[in-house]
Amino acid sequence: MRTPNIILITSSQHRWDCAGFSGNPDVKTPNLDALARHGLNFSQAICQAPLAAPSRATILTGQYPSGHGLHADGQGLPVDTPTLPTVLRAHGYTTASVGEFQFTPMYAKYGFEYVRLAERYEKGRGQDDYHRWLTSLGLEDQVDTWKKEGLGNTSPEYRDYFSALASNLDLEHYSSSWIGNESVRYVQAAKPPFFLWVNFAKPASPYDPPRALDSLYKPSELRLPADFRLPVAPEDLSESAEFDLSKMTRRAYGRILANYYATITNMDAQIGRILATLTGRGHSNNIVVFSADRGDYMGQHGLVSARGAWPYDALIRVPLIVSGVTGQRRGEVDKSPAQLTDLLPTLLRAAHIPVPESVQGLSLLPLLRRSDASLRNVATCVHANGIRVARTPQYKMMALPLDEGVRFHDLKNDPGEHKNIAGDRATVRHQVALRNVLRKLR
Repeated sequence: MRTPNIILITSSQHRWDCAGFSGNPDVKTPNLDALARHGLNFSQAICQAPLAAPSRATILTGQYPSGHGLHADGQGLPVDTPTLPTVLRAHGYTTASVGEFQFTPMYAKYGFEYVRLAERYEKGRGQDDYHRWLTSLGLEDQVDTWKKEGLGNTSPEYRDYFSALASNLDLEHYSSSWIGNESVRYVQAAKPPFFLWVNFAKPASPYDPPRALDSLYKPSELRLPADFRLPVAPEDLSESAEFDLSKMTRRAYGRILANYYATITNMDAQIGRILATLTGRGHSNNIVVFSADRGDYMGQHGLVSARGAWPYDALIRVPLIVSGVTGQRRGEVDKSPAQLTDLLPTLLRAAHIPVPESVQGLSLLPLLRRSDASLRNVATCVHANGIRVARTPQYKMMALPLDEGVRFHDLKNDPGEHKNIAGDRATVRHQVALRNVLRKLR
């Protein structure tokens, strides 16, 4: 039995329904759509922490934040933590990571033999491979620099447009292109079996597509998300939000959405290059997974970015496609409550490698191979601000620490999560069940 190559591709801050394969009629993602036609789309998948480093740590370890210990960006895993690349290396794989981590220390490898970093704006930014390359060419990513400096020190234009500006960089020097180039270069030289994790820094804010793609989408021609509302409700305005969302307008949001879609389409093109290189180099035995570290409000309740407010679905749901597993379902949608904890055990099981006892996730292999299989009834998430989430495909409960505030939503009848029906007698059985889950969640 041949050992498969494993290619894990993740985007950053990618709202689950902002892709063609998820039914979005506007954004163009032909390569991801093709991957979904050859794989299984887990349409109800959620992350376990809607922050970059904790979520990526969950992918690496198969553990909840309470297990791996990361609850904020700029933290790092203990060096002896079993990770997906350490286990794969022990079983003959070469391992590589290209793109963004947001871990500290910056070049902790966690089992990767080859690392090429493209950090965006955290403390290590400027010392990573991508920004050193830009500097060597006499270039600077101006919009990203403004984000690093914070709203109090940046340009009025950055604040007024909620970071939706064209990048000063051209397509050749844009971060997604660099990540695509470095990934292609690795695949061209790699010998099976190999594991490559490609971490795109987009479509996360700032919403700044390269100049060549700045007019790819016209705001006036884009459909608004069904959960878009203005003005932003007082309960959703937060001092921890990235922007002053009380100033959000329909026109400003249209520009943000157009730029967001442009960065997604640009990333999709780079994914197409990576997949084409696999084919061109004769690598035919590949498991390819696409997902994201977390979502982006991107219009839900009039919000954008990934900070502040409650962890609504736009923030915690993530796209998830699994393709290339022997005997798997293809071109179908599975609505089971999958989690990012499940990626590690799924990939190890698919490669016929034992799963470490430290792993808390569940293998998706039964779902990949049988439509009548079951995994779990409830998926969970914990936000860094302490809000705990328990979610089924129909019902969702969110609770502040010590149950100081609780929201309960019927996602079937209120997918935008606009009506809090906590205390509703007709759904009391479901509320009790989810509350019991939340009480055990840390």
